[in-house]
Amino acid sequence: MVLSHAVPPPAFPPELGVTPEDHERYEEVWQELQAELAALSTRGERRIAEGAGHMIHHDRPDLVVEAIRDVAEAAR
Repeated sequence: MVLSHAVPPPAFPPELGVTPEDHERYEEVWQELQAELAALSTRGERRIAEGAGHMIHHDRPDLVVEAIRDVAEAAR
């Protein structure tokens, strides 16, 4: 089970030299990697946590609990 954020992280500070285009590409690659991670298992599943940023367990604990319950049920 892979839970992915729906709200991208804020842009890096300009002094780090990361352009908005770089930041956008970073997010695209991150989302692709999340999908690849879920695909590593024949039973893998990816869910997008609507309304959540990186801290899904803080932003949407209900989705984390649901995912844990679904994995536990599938294991039975």
